[in-house]
Amino acid sequence: MSQQLTDHINYKFHLFGDNILYLAYIDDADIDIVKVKEIKDVGLKLVNHAPFYSIVNMKNIYGAMSNEAKGFVAKDKELFDLKICEAIIVNSLAMKILIKGYLMIFKPPTRTQIFNKVSHAVEWMKSCGAESGITELNEYLENKKELV
Repeated sequence: MSQQLTDHINYKFHLFGDNILYLAYIDDADIDIVKVKEIKDVGLKLVNHAPFYSIVNMKNIYGAMSNEAKGFVAKDKELFDLKICEAIIVNSLAMKILIKGYLMIFKPPTRTQIFNKVSHAVEWMKSCGAESGITELNEYLENKKELV
């Protein structure tokens, strides 16, 4: 069963198993350095500051993330020491181009892949070693057909 935090204006988290952290941004999210540090603190608390797999849902959202926030996400030592891999899910060409630009400019050290289908992201996470929580993640995603 996943734990959920939904009382945040710009995002929500689900934790599957002990170490699969699912982050969904809310439409019109405006993420600055203060907000991204809050997201980091909330997420790391959920995984007890232990290594984790990250899956980020950016489907059907439009918003902005400051360059300072992007740089923080890419270069924060604690994040890249703990994040095993990151799957980013998109469904628009524009978002895919923006994320590829982020990856080229900021060069985060974490293995990161962009996916159009959640099922492909989950399979890739399994190939990275994710086991505990995969069944629960799949059950959650099956109930959210608009994501798959």
